[in-house]
Amino acid sequence: MPRDGFPDDNLSVRGSGLRMGLYAVALALGGGAVAAIACAGSWLLAASGDPRWPAEAGSVLLGLAAGVWLGGWLSGPLSTLRGTLRRLAAALGAAAVTTVGAAALPQTAMRTVEALALPPEAQPVVLSLALLLPPSLCAGAALAMLLKLAVDERPLARGPALGGMLACGALGGFGGTLMADMLALPRMGAAGTVMVAGLAFAALALVFVLAEPRPAPPPDGA
Repeated sequence: MPRDGFPDDNLSVRGSGLRMGLYAVALALGGGAVAAIACAGSWLLAASGDPRWPAEAGSVLLGLAAGVWLGGWLSGPLSTLRGTLRRLAAALGAAAVTTVGAAALPQTAMRTVEALALPPEAQPVVLSLALLLPPSLCAGAALAMLLKLAVDERPLARGPALGGMLACGALGGFGGTLMADMLALPRMGAAGTVMVAGLAFAALALVFVLAEPRPAPPPDGA
């Protein structure tokens, strides 16, 4: 059904089932990318000492928490379908940029943190927050908006839609953890693993840019 004077999206000719499939795949890929960042984060920053899982994992969880809140606010009841899709694409693009930045700039960030003359025990925490919180925040906002879109797509079955999408995100996180630990980290290293996660976010951003609703053409003679 058209909303806001626009067709539902460029996939509307195939029906809402394809949209739900797109949201499910995006949640799975996004969850997998976040899990890969969490797995690789400690090794990415290990040059500052031994890997410290609490600092890196805590930074990712904090970013996700803030991002999910932000994404829920950005896709609130007054948000249109077109506006939500635009914000979703922007959040995924920001996740891609910040993730690639985390992969490319760990040494620069380490030198900057060292120059602050912080206590040694605080340096890994500040470094983790600087590099891992921004991509986690952007990804969390995108995941929240995907959930909102999926629930809106099934107004008479919101519970099953929400449960199914959350399951897709969790399964994606599980798969991303396995892929990072067993394949990506041994073959590409921490920076390469995080870079692949950034490319996944970029691909999803492009998909949702292309899926943005377009105005219907004016009738002939208008």
